[in-house]
Amino acid sequence: KKLHSDCSLLICVMTTQPMSLNEEFFTVWNSYNACIENISSTDQQLKLCIESCYMLRKRVLNASLFSSNEDVDDINTEFLKFGLITHFLSELYTNRNQGKRTLSLRYSDEFGKIFVHQCDNWCILSKEHREIFERGFGDDATRKLNAFQARNEEVENFKSQKQLQHRIAGLMQKESHHEQQNAQNKWRLFDEDDDERNFWLQQYQIAVLKTLKTLKQNAFERPLSEKWEKEQAAQKTVSQYQHPTEQQNEEKDAHQMNPKAQFFQWESKANTAANTDSNEKAGGPKIWSIDADGQSTAFHNVHEMKYNLEKNIDEKVKLRTDRKTVFRDPNPWTYTPEQAAQLGLLSEVPKDYFEQQQHKQRQGVLNKRHLQRYGTPLGYNADHDDGSELNPGQVEYHRKGKVTTFTMQDMPNDPEQDKEVEDMSEQEYEKWIKDERGWANW
Repeated sequence: KKLHSDCSLLICVMTTQPMSLNEEFFTVWNSYNACIENISSTDQQLKLCIESCYMLRKRVLNASLFSSNEDVDDINTEFLKFGLITHFLSELYTNRNQGKRTLSLRYSDEFGKIFVHQCDNWCILSKEHREIFERGFGDDATRKLNAFQARNEEVENFKSQKQLQHRIAGLMQKESHHEQQNAQNKWRLFDEDDDERNFWLQQYQIAVLKTLKTLKQNAFERPLSEKWEKEQAAQKTVSQYQHPTEQQNEEKDAHQMNPKAQFFQWESKANTAANTDSNEKAGGPKIWSIDADGQSTAFHNVHEMKYNLEKNIDEKVKLRTDRKTVFRDPNPWTYTPEQAAQLGLLSEVPKDYFEQQQHKQRQGVLNKRHLQRYGTPLGYNADHDDGSELNPGQVEYHRKGKVTTFTMQDMPNDPEQDKEVEDMSEQEYEKWIKDERGWANW
């Protein structure tokens, strides 16, 4: 408050506090439901919702709410809902039809796979759903289903979603349910912790079913989208290097021969109709280009030169395939799937990369538990041991064709060397240890 002789002036500064994680999640969740349930959602609404999911996902990663060695029973009920963000991104990308459709489908597949692996790590994924996911989708499927099996699988997916939605509807009718979430009810849906946890676990089951269905749909749509985009790019390239008069004449001739076919003449004409009268007597203008080898080439116009130069794309392909140019880091494993998708380098990551990592981690945990419980590695059978396998802690010592097996506690020593050291005086031992360790050269 600033006081004057005749009046008093009150200056108030309003500071807006940032939203909490819970508040931002429910804002994103409402926006996501509005975009998915409404068929007439615009591309701008989808893009805004995707950006909000990315920002919330970044805040959750910075907060380190989840650990890599915990399952769903170890996770706090308040943090369960944040694991659904990758599922939101997968569904939003597959519902976005504008822009580069193939790129959107690729993002949808990546986030869908990340979500399924997360559910598998948390022991939420059932055995049946894991078999469907590991079998693959589309052309990458390891085992093809006939029409009857595929239809039964879709029907079971639909029935399971309906049953889960019926259970969720029963939970929403309880008296402990809050219609609106705010700071007063601590951003909770229910007063009881069991109801809150059961609600979000049911949401995870529905999200798994939707993700499996989305991955299957993307596998069938993606080849068609890639083919359509290639055709569009080829047509754009052809129309870029054709003159208007040539294109009209060719379209007219093609329509007369076959209305359903299109014919393109790739070789450029020497002169256009505009400069024929003025330049025929003088032989026409010529544009010369000199390549790196010193060879000169004459062209009749700029369009012909541009087409001829860009037709030789060997150097461009070399630049785009040079790993030193493409990769800022020569190690492709330092890129996340999202970054690799943005750079178009998904082919560098094996398709079964996540499966291999998950299998390796699972085998390591099982082997460690087996060693602690039984004292032998997983899969070890004493009846089938021919002497080539070593017990835990054993080492093979090879000397003069003789193999000795021992542990680190009873490693053989040279008695003559030990005797020499024991018989040494302090001065001799100090000189010997300096010569042995090379201290004189330091």
